[in-house]
Amino acid sequence: MQVSFSAPDIHELFAEWRTSPKPAFTAAPDEQLIHFPEPICDGWIRRLQLRPGIDMVMQNCHFHDALSLAIQETGNISLLRFGFGITGETRGKITGQNQDIRFRAKHFAVGFTTDADTGTMEYAQGQQQLLSTYVDLDTLNTLIGQQLEYLPKELGQALAGQPLSLYLQSGRMPPAMELVVQQVVHCPYQGLTKRLYLEGKVLELLALSLHQVAEVTPAATRKKVLNASDVERIHHASEILLGNLEEPPSLTTLSHLVGLNDYKLKVGFRQVFGTTVFGYLYQHRMQQAQALLKTGQCSVSDVAGLVGYTNLSAFSTAFKRKFGVSPNTYKKH
Repeated sequence: MQVSFSAPDIHELFAEWRTSPKPAFTAAPDEQLIHFPEPICDGWIRRLQLRPGIDMVMQNCHFHDALSLAIQETGNISLLRFGFGITGETRGKITGQNQDIRFRAKHFAVGFTTDADTGTMEYAQGQQQLLSTYVDLDTLNTLIGQQLEYLPKELGQALAGQPLSLYLQSGRMPPAMELVVQQVVHCPYQGLTKRLYLEGKVLELLALSLHQVAEVTPAATRKKVLNASDVERIHHASEILLGNLEEPPSLTTLSHLVGLNDYKLKVGFRQVFGTTVFGYLYQHRMQQAQALLKTGQCSVSDVAGLVGYTNLSAFSTAFKRKFGVSPNTYKKH
């Protein structure tokens, strides 16, 4: 069952909640914490202004049922938005646009629009944890200087003052991005140290996100535009690979499994993940191998087999290329 709340419904719930003995809202000069009314969910949303023009929002909620919320964000249409899914799944839709905005665990999205500031958000049942950052265009312009050539074309146009109905890019978070997100969630500091630490981490996420969505492929490849269905198939292919690190399917088999031809699969991986299919597989094999070696419970040969290497020497070479040390040395230290 899905429960729906209109914008007036939400305002009314918060008005009632503020008069209850349990406070709904607490605030500091640069930080606000809102506890959601129980009819919506059990949880909270925390907003921090890290510097003028850069805000960070953390949301941690448990939804008893699937929920649809009407969203009104008057005055926020000049913000570039970055979302990082930690747990759960959330879908959004901007009024007047057909494309869904989807946040999933271990995935990120970068979006911008000058056309609308209303829409809906749909939350799946269960725990939802999401980290978002908002950067206004003036601040982004200050950060990047005149280096517009390093940005996706659409964002360069937005910085130049051209209207943009919707820009949206998403993908699976690379390991470096996942690490920074976890560092933000588990920030060990308070006060000024906390704000400066989080500002640094948000700028790091900004850099990693823009790197992921920048036009890094050859011009001939960039002309190939994937539709929404193709992107979903590429993500499905990535999930198949991650679920079969020990015995991954061949490119031909993977293409058949997700309903794409070999060429579109290769181009799609470069556009969505910034690397080849085998490059993507290599990165995640090494990430899994690192995690297994950290536990100290598996031998190097066992780890090699678990991530799909039948040749121990080949695994050692691949691991050293990624981390700079052999797996034996890494396991010891």
